[in-house]
Amino acid sequence: MSLNLVNGVRESMKIKKRSVKVGNIQVMFYESGTEKSGAPLLLLHGGGLDSARLSYGSILPVLGEKFHVIS
Repeated sequence: MSLNLVNGVRESMKIKKRSVKVGNIQVMFYESGTEKSGAPLLLLHGGGLDSARLSYGSILPVLGEKFHVIS
C-alpha cells in the first residue's frame, strides 16, 4: 500500500474546499480522498447554521482513506 506522502501528510487525508456553478448558483463543497481512494461517498448535511465542515470535518480525512468523499 502506497501512502503518497506530501509534506508528511497523506494526500487522501487532505480536505479540499471546492465549488462549482450550477445554473446561476455557486455550490461549495468539501472533498477528501481521490478517485483512486475508492468509491464515491456523498455526505449530506442540514441547512441553516450547519455546514459540511461542522458536521463531518473530523471524519472527512478518515473516510478519505477508503472513499472519494464529497460533502
